Amino acid sequence: MKRLSEQQTKILFEKLSKYIGTNVKLLIDRSDGTYCFREMKSRVYYMSEKILKLAETVPKQNTVSVGTCFGKFTKGNKFILHITALAYLAPYAQYKIWLKPAAEQQFLYGNNVAKSGMGRITENTPMYQGVVVMSMSDVPLGFGVAAKSTNDCKMADPLVTCVASFPSEQYNIQRIVFSIHKTAMNRESIYFLPEGSTESTFCYDEDRPRLPLPKLDHTLKRYLESLKPFGTAEELENTKKIIETFRKGIGAKLQTILEEKAAKEKNWRVSSS
Repeated sequence: MKRLSEQQTKILFEKLSKYIGTNVKLLIDRSDGTYCFREMKSRVYYMSEKILKLAETVPKQNTVSVGTCFGKFTKGNKFILHITALAYLAPYAQYKIWLKPAAEQQFLYGNNVAKSGMGRITENTPMYQGVVVMSMSDVPLGFGVAAKSTNDCKMADPLVTCVASFPSEQYNIQRIVFSIHKTAMNRESIYFLPEGSTESTFCYDEDRPRLPLPKLDHTLKRYLESLKPFGTAEELENTKKIIETFRKGIGAKLQTILEEKAAKEKNWRVSSS
């Protein structure tokens, strides 16, 4: 385990200060002892000095990890924050955004969140400020950036993005799922039948009924209904105008494309590429 160089320390603290500001010093001088950062194989670990002394008794070639990994330095000497640091940074975060339950999964899968998915936001949060994203029950979910200031969020349309996710800052569920599917999800080799059976999991796909394609008006009506609990009368009226513009313009063209696809394929939701 090596001490961080002066340049590495500066880069690390600049990254941490984006989320917890001057509270960075509270990570070092804690009531339960003194803590420190150490670097090993480009990764930065956070631990107490007591743990560090014990770790020094382990041969370097046998050391895999010590303490909590806060992130790693890239070849370009940038610091990428890992999700494992969340539990330590969340209590000291100066700016937070709380998400409604319906928006949590959307954020965890690496997607941005619109105003309609926000429950609360810290007062006086600046635009582009690093934030810790929380559930309404105060469970830390991840790191993000405020795409709008607190005042702008209050005036924004329900569809406007207010929380930008940072998938590059954390190992999120989206990456895990993609990794599993990429390495193990082979359509031709997945079997859930007794050994020796000539049937495969997907051999009856062609016998399944076609997936119905909803009419555009029906989809837009349901979409508007889903927004009613989250917007004011003025916001909803503005949203109606946006929906109507979409219905008469690009929406009609996209619906035609889907109808053509549905006429040729049983499942219009699956990409043919």
